[in-house]
Amino acid sequence: MFGFLKAMVSPAGIVATVAKSDKEKREKEAREKELLEAKAKARLIQSAIRSPQATLNATALYLLHEIGRRFYESFMVKYPIHRKSDIWDDAPVDGEPAVGSIVWCDLGDAAHSGIYLGKIMHLTGKFNDNPCKIEKTDLYGFSGGDHIFVSCKDKMAVGDPKAAEYAKEHENEERDYNLLENNCHGFTAECFTGNEQNEVRISKPDDVGENLRMDCWRWWKYQ
Repeated sequence: MFGFLKAMVSPAGIVATVAKSDKEKREKEAREKELLEAKAKARLIQSAIRSPQATLNATALYLLHEIGRRFYESFMVKYPIHRKSDIWDDAPVDGEPAVGSIVWCDLGDAAHSGIYLGKIMHLTGKFNDNPCKIEKTDLYGFSGGDHIFVSCKDKMAVGDPKAAEYAKEHENEERDYNLLENNCHGFTAECFTGNEQNEVRISKPDDVGENLRMDCWRWWKYQ
């Protein structure tokens, strides 16, 4: 005990204590400075967000994106797509999909499709070592909670009960999945034609829409 006190009051002990105190003080000041800088940045960001110019810029970017998307879809997609964010026609499908409706959801820059029959029958993609198979899933399992689009004529869903029956007959059937040549869109089309996919498909099966006499896709207000 006396040895500890002697070390504390010795010149070397005093110097060490003072150095430790100075270090702690500098660290505290540095933390306070960082906190003040962070608060200042947060105030600047909030001010920018609230400014009319920032709102105008965000609106302009949204409109440009929307116009670009519509331009792309008008050339690359056979039927117009009416989304909730559509500034021209944002009306959803009336009610629920019909039995045998084609349904799809965005999947990044691609899409995932299936057949509606109360739930949704679709061909799953390859995940780890799990086999790919045709299975029935609920809405969240199909789209992860994102918007689902439905084959429509005007605002009414259109479907083919025979396509739904075909999908049921193939439930739990395993398939040799291929991203381009044996995918969900190929199975969706197969439900209408009876022919397994024998060509590259990279987009939703608009070509079988003629079987339904559809004229557009509309988002489904299921949530």
